[in-house]
Amino acid sequence: MPATTGSSSASATRSSRCRCATEWHEPDLARAYFDQHFTAPEHEWDDFDTAMRALAFDGLLAGATWE
Repeated sequence: MPATTGSSSASATRSSRCRCATEWHEPDLARAYFDQHFTAPEHEWDDFDTAMRALAFDGLLAGATWE
């Protein structure tokens, strides 16, 4: 999960950085933005294992490299 820094005011811009040291700036999002864009889940799964496989968190590509 990226680390974030910055103030907590509604119009502030946050600097985010991932473990690879890539840094980007993101505006703070207001509650209205979430209500407009993320009101309901798009898909629900029957159990945790199925959800993790569908979302690619099952470790299938762990250790894989591409050349």
